[in-house]
Amino acid sequence: MTSYDVTAVSGARPESVYRLLTVGATWPEWSPIDAVRIEGGGDAGSPQGVGATRVFRTGRNESHEEIVELVPDRRMVYVMRSGAFRTYRATVDLAPVGQGTRIHWYGSFRAPRGTGWLWRLYLTWYMRRMVNGLAAYPVT
Repeated sequence: MTSYDVTAVSGARPESVYRLLTVGATWPEWSPIDAVRIEGGGDAGSPQGVGATRVFRTGRNESHEEIVELVPDRRMVYVMRSGAFRTYRATVDLAPVGQGTRIHWYGSFRAPRGTGWLWRLYLTWYMRRMVNGLAAYPVT
């Protein structure tokens, strides 16, 4: 398995960051993702709860991801159901720091043989853009 690990600090409180993170429709506003489609699922009648599947499109690439764990205002864990990797699991942990939030986004994946080092570089760069965009997004 190969992994990435990125962190940023937001001036927003954890509950505000969590809301942005868990509402898929906001992702194109603060990340390099072009479009999101919610396919459904989810527990307790929430279309974006545990079990929800979301389709993210960046350029011509699509990935289908399922939310597998939510801890309100603290954590979101998701896995890729189809896309570039056979196995992919990511966690976003939120922790209060002062009046803001420390965002720790990390994941592991199984890349095609011999390409793990390249994918690690790319995903570290890409996910750094994700976490920095989330941290910088103005929350009202």
